[in-house]
Amino acid sequence: MKILHTADWHLGELTGPVVDGQNVRLMDTVRCIDYLVDKANEEKPDVILIAGDLFNKSQMWASPMLNLIDIAASRLRKLAAIAPTVLMYGTANHDSMDAFKNIDLMYIPSLDIITTPAFFTVQTKSGPLQVAVVPGLDKGHFRAQYPGMDATEENAICSKLLGDLVLGLGVQVDQSIPSILMSHYTVAGCEYDNGQMTIFNNSEVILPKEALAASPFDLVCLGHIHKDQEVDHCVVPTFYSGPPNGLTFNEEGQRKGFWMHEIVDPESVPDAIRGFGKSARVRSFFIKTPAREFLTMNVDLREAVDLEMELKWQLAGIGVDGEALLMFPTTGKIVRLHYQCTEEQKKQLNHREMEQLLYKGGAFYVSEIKPVQVVAALSKQEMSENAGPQENLRSWCRAEGFTAEETLALEVLARPLIEAVSARMPTGKLSGVFIPRQLEVKNYRSYKEETFDFSPVTFATVNGPNGVGKSALFMDAMRDCLYEEPREGDLTGWISNDEAARSGSITFEFSMGDTTWRVIRTRAKSGKTTLALQELVDSEWVDRGDTKKDDTQHKIINLLGMDAMTFRCCGLIMQDAYGIFLEADRADRMDVLGNILGLGVYEQLEKLAKEKVTETNRELNRIKDKLAELGEKLKAKPGLKSELAEVKKEMAALATDIEAKEAQLREAEELVRSLEAKSVKTGELQKQIRALGNELAGLENDKSGHEERLSRAQEVLSAEEKILAKASEYEETREKVAVLQTKRPRLLELDGEQGQAASDLTKLDKEMKRLNTMIKPLEEVLANREKFSLALAKYREAVGVLEGMDALAQKHENLRSKVMEIEKVTDRMKDERYEKVLILKALMEKAAMLENSNCIDPEKANCKFLADAVASKAQIPSLEAEIAALLEQIKPLDEQVMTLDRQMDDLNYNMYEHARLKTKVAELRPQAELAAELSAKAELLEHLRKQLGQVEAQEKQLKERLESVIVWARQLAKELEPLAVMEAALPNLKKWAAAKEQLPAARQALAVASQAISKLEQDIKTKTEQHQQLNKEQDRLAVEAAGLDDAKKNADNLRGYIKHLQDKQNSLHGKAGGIKAQLDALKKDEEERRQVAAEMEPQAALLTSYQTLVRAFGQDGIPFSIVRTVVPELSAQANEILGQMTGGKMSLDMRTERIQKSSKKEVNALEIWITDYQRGSLPYKSRSGGQKVKAALSVAFALADLKARRAGIQLGMMFVDEPPFLDGEGTDAYCDALEVMSQRYQGMKVIAISHDPRMKSRFPQQIDVEDRGDEGSKLKLIA
Repeated sequence: MKILHTADWHLGELTGPVVDGQNVRLMDTVRCIDYLVDKANEEKPDVILIAGDLFNKSQMWASPMLNLIDIAASRLRKLAAIAPTVLMYGTANHDSMDAFKNIDLMYIPSLDIITTPAFFTVQTKSGPLQVAVVPGLDKGHFRAQYPGMDATEENAICSKLLGDLVLGLGVQVDQSIPSILMSHYTVAGCEYDNGQMTIFNNSEVILPKEALAASPFDLVCLGHIHKDQEVDHCVVPTFYSGPPNGLTFNEEGQRKGFWMHEIVDPESVPDAIRGFGKSARVRSFFIKTPAREFLTMNVDLREAVDLEMELKWQLAGIGVDGEALLMFPTTGKIVRLHYQCTEEQKKQLNHREMEQLLYKGGAFYVSEIKPVQVVAALSKQEMSENAGPQENLRSWCRAEGFTAEETLALEVLARPLIEAVSARMPTGKLSGVFIPRQLEVKNYRSYKEETFDFSPVTFATVNGPNGVGKSALFMDAMRDCLYEEPREGDLTGWISNDEAARSGSITFEFSMGDTTWRVIRTRAKSGKTTLALQELVDSEWVDRGDTKKDDTQHKIINLLGMDAMTFRCCGLIMQDAYGIFLEADRADRMDVLGNILGLGVYEQLEKLAKEKVTETNRELNRIKDKLAELGEKLKAKPGLKSELAEVKKEMAALATDIEAKEAQLREAEELVRSLEAKSVKTGELQKQIRALGNELAGLENDKSGHEERLSRAQEVLSAEEKILAKASEYEETREKVAVLQTKRPRLLELDGEQGQAASDLTKLDKEMKRLNTMIKPLEEVLANREKFSLALAKYREAVGVLEGMDALAQKHENLRSKVMEIEKVTDRMKDERYEKVLILKALMEKAAMLENSNCIDPEKANCKFLADAVASKAQIPSLEAEIAALLEQIKPLDEQVMTLDRQMDDLNYNMYEHARLKTKVAELRPQAELAAELSAKAELLEHLRKQLGQVEAQEKQLKERLESVIVWARQLAKELEPLAVMEAALPNLKKWAAAKEQLPAARQALAVASQAISKLEQDIKTKTEQHQQLNKEQDRLAVEAAGLDDAKKNADNLRGYIKHLQDKQNSLHGKAGGIKAQLDALKKDEEERRQVAAEMEPQAALLTSYQTLVRAFGQDGIPFSIVRTVVPELSAQANEILGQMTGGKMSLDMRTERIQKSSKKEVNALEIWITDYQRGSLPYKSRSGGQKVKAALSVAFALADLKARRAGIQLGMMFVDEPPFLDGEGTDAYCDALEVMSQRYQGMKVIAISHDPRMKSRFPQQIDVEDRGDEGSKLKLIA
């Protein structure tokens, strides 16, 4: 039976030329498939198998996909007309389920389309063929059985379940009929497209070899791996066909085509190879298709004398005479060019011209042109970030032409500055790999509370709908935590919009070399914030922050060795900031490179050196000011002597004036004392007048009080008759209310009895309903008593038969276990025999050389050519004996298996009858159980009926009692109707009763008040006369003491003037003493001036040295020298990545130069120009959106690569948001660049945010983000 085995057609447009609107590479694939159809017509196979990945992309627009479906359907129709054809679904990122359904709806005769695991038999012209199919399944097919696993566990479990699925399908095989397994998975031990061998490391789902070895299939036909091969050590012949046409450069140098397999009858296998097992029954040969070839050209231009001629010869085969070779190696091939050159040569190369030369040489399509190495001639004086500041300062001094002595002096001066900067570093130095460990957020944007552990992440993509928080957590959160630069600009912008969220927090944990750190930032909507920096020491977090937030922020930046812009340039590449480096000011780019290389130490050294310059300048200015000050002082010496004589003369005149004024003061003070005595007497009279006035006011108040009491008593006595009548009415009403209130509780009791009776009636009604509900089904069951009794008899009969079946099943299973144990032994012996037969075959081929050697005596030949053949021939008899012995050992074991098989057949055990009987017993069991319970149910029915009668009698009694209670309550309520009115009137009547008690007191108050008022009127009259006499005496004394203020003022004026004269006298005494002191001090100033002048020269020299250090540590000094050495390396790396993205059609040119920053200052800058074939060299901002993204990504990846390799803080992460404007080729190169980063730096965590299904398929790990409503956004890491 002949089988045509093909797979991985990958119908679809591939990157390449388009002619007359047709993608030529698609036409190449169609041509290879048409060749396959023609060969099928010639070979006439019995069946045709297509093992998955019919299409190249599952996600396509309707029109292109319909065109591909038409192409596929027409070829499938032709193949199915030749022989029955089986088309299997491959993987979801290539095959489209909708496309397969469309083909299925075309009803192509003899075409089976399989999209789920299946086992079926195909009728061929040579007889039946059993086909088991395992398509490429989505992990969800297995994941539902084992939820919550991590990626590694999931792959291992899925691989095991896949093996179980194969073994399950194998159970259905009839071994007397040929059988084939089709699948679309990787088998451990196969060879990848790039030549690497697979190893089962749980990084993907594999098809276990053990499952294939244990299966009964005669042949395994696979798809998925693009290199055609037979996989070794699978026991069952296992083949990958590869695609009919090449797809990528991974397949360079590989043949393309399909397999023709033939399964022969076991009886026709020669005895010599019968021991090979299943391999002896399968004969296979490979048929090549006219596939398009791939060619990678590696050209070294570094030694080229004439670059133009070298390019013509290497790329197009054009010699010095201008003639081209007739057949150049690139003819008709897909070509990529990798070249090495010097930095100077790179400036002369034009990728457009190089592409044209390749096409002249016959290339079908030029895929890419890129430099793999650009060698720059570097100065011997170059400095490195790996060297310390001291060593780089020494190199800089030599380059600047300083002498050894000057260099040593600058080193000594710089050493304290370097030590001070080192002491400021949180870890003591800027080194180690920055690796994210954990991120925890609370009330952060769309996240209510979430924690993400980065430990298991290696190479992952972040998935989820727009707005769910992908960029928020994996882009914004780290930047906001480390630097708090929210994209909104508002510092509170990152806090959740939830009204209940008043504040938010971000905790980011990361490692730096051997140390572990975390930053905790909180922010309230009110604006209040906290910031903490902590280090993990002996499993405890130790605070490393400062008391002020800004100082802690500076410590964080110093620890990381980079500011926010640098972090975003090379580690956290955000969607709206791919071009942040290219769009930056050309001078600022130098700062970014400096930060990447960890050159922030030089910025701090420059700052300290500038502080020293300022400090030294300040000291020089102090010296100059001191000299000027002393000079000015010495000028005053002659004038001071003359001034001293004038002061002494003025002091003598002041002494005479003071004596005269003191005599006048004594007379004024005597007058003041006389007037003050009269003023005191006036004050005493005023006190007596005030006291008498207060006493009169008290008498008037007492009189008013008695008058008020007299009025109230008269008012009460005038209403005496009415008060007595109302008080009598109060007593009568109070007695009636007391009688009626004793009857009111009984009415309340009757109301309660009425409510209780109604509640009891409701309960009785529910109880009757419950009893009726239980009685009805019992009556129905007992009505079918005869039916259930019959079911019980059948059940007992079936149970007896089932017990016998169970015993047979156990015997059958025991025999089957013995068969499997024996087959395990025979399989091992057959494998051993198979290996020996392979060795025998090789020995026989070598021995056959003796017969064809034309040697006179081949048996005694001792030439090296035949010696191996003679030795091989000598080994053949012993090896044949070993093979025969193994065969003899296998035969009795096979006989045992046959005996055991017969014993199993003799049992006549029928598993289907066994299962049917179990089902029957299970169906009869419920009715049998009911039949056993019929007597109990009859008794229960009788008991329930009695209960129902009792409940009905209780209900009747309760209704009669309720009626009598209602009548009694109505009568009592009518009798109590006046009670409420009387109770309301009692409070008002009670007031009149109280008024009756006050009548005796009113009569007594009337008599007392009249007597008191008469006496008070007499006392008031006497006191008023005394008050008038005192006022007259006070007025007389006041007139006599009126001149006191003028007398006091005159005395005060005299004292003030005398004080003024005395102060002036003291001032002149002080002035004279000061002049004498100044004259004494000038002598000391003259000596000090000589000493200060001697300090000027060494301080000026120190200033010059510190200014030199400022220049050395500044951006134009050591940092520029280091950055300049990095630019060629950065340029080459960026161009390599950009070349991959554009097929070598774009490149970058980076160069350092001096620019005029302002009218007075020149600075170092990094210029970047972008070159392509169509528009030549243009600045970044003049490019299209797609070109900008590709250029920006290439530079960003190159910066990240630089940061991961060079000194300073090395980044162990690369997080990238989804780039826009990338075509298919650009997307592949983007993914390739990320894979290279991940592979080059073990442990680097690469995370990319994407919506592109094709891109996601390149990442082994997936991080899903979903919106959980009130719970906020949530994360899940899956494979």
